[in-house]
Amino acid sequence: MKVIRNINNNVCLCEDSSGKQVVAFGSGIGFVKPPHDVPLSKIDRTFYDIDKTDLSILKNIPAEIMEASIEIIDMAQQELKVTMISSAILSLADHINFAIQRKASNTSLNMAVKQDLLHLYARQVEAAKKAINIIYKKTGYLLPEEEIGLITLHFINSSVKEENGSTAQNSEAIIEQCVKIIEKTYDISIDKNSFNYSRFVTHMEYLFQRNISNQIDSRNKGMFDAIKNEYPLNYDCALQINGYLKYALNLDLNEEELLYLMLHINRLCSRIHLNK
Repeated sequence: MKVIRNINNNVCLCEDSSGKQVVAFGSGIGFVKPPHDVPLSKIDRTFYDIDKTDLSILKNIPAEIMEASIEIIDMAQQELKVTMISSAILSLADHINFAIQRKASNTSLNMAVKQDLLHLYARQVEAAKKAINIIYKKTGYLLPEEEIGLITLHFINSSVKEENGSTAQNSEAIIEQCVKIIEKTYDISIDKNSFNYSRFVTHMEYLFQRNISNQIDSRNKGMFDAIKNEYPLNYDCALQINGYLKYALNLDLNEEELLYLMLHINRLCSRIHLNK
């Protein structure tokens, strides 16, 4: 592997045997001035398809954080039995680096995402808890509990979806149609750049995978009935979306799925609705 540029002491831009550019990660491989050849035995991980922005990010990420991210993604893929996209390690490392900076400056995000994730993505949450321990072991920083939810979202969004051809081709259009149903029902315009919208998209993609039990949890039955009776417009909107999903995907949501769909509809449009 030929090193053509040092990014930091542990990360280099290289050329492989076929002439393709690749970012290589390995302890101390960036100490020698390029160009030079580095033995493959000294390279721990390689990253293809890295753009200039990614190179800039890599330059500012300490080696121990990259090591933590690599160990976390390897652990998550093994425990969740999924394949994650090639950029998962870098994006998680960037997140961890920023989270540690927030921790060091006593800045809290206070993002209330964990409760619904606990139920919907229990296995991913458990993997995220292990990730917190790995980060502590590698960096000495024990990140706050809120990071469990955020790392869980990284796992969800980085997992390669094994969808059938129809779903893969039409998922964006289907979600867009669901959003149109919400906008028409509530007479609002939804900000596609908001965090709540991103969370809604993640939730809808999860519903397409159909990993929830067919029976509603008894602890949630009372909540379902309360929302159904207290917010009939919310319930009606969820039923409209369910009707569309039956048509588009032959997907019939159970009460558990309808409950969380209603919660996400509420989060998606509550602020807009209150300000009208």
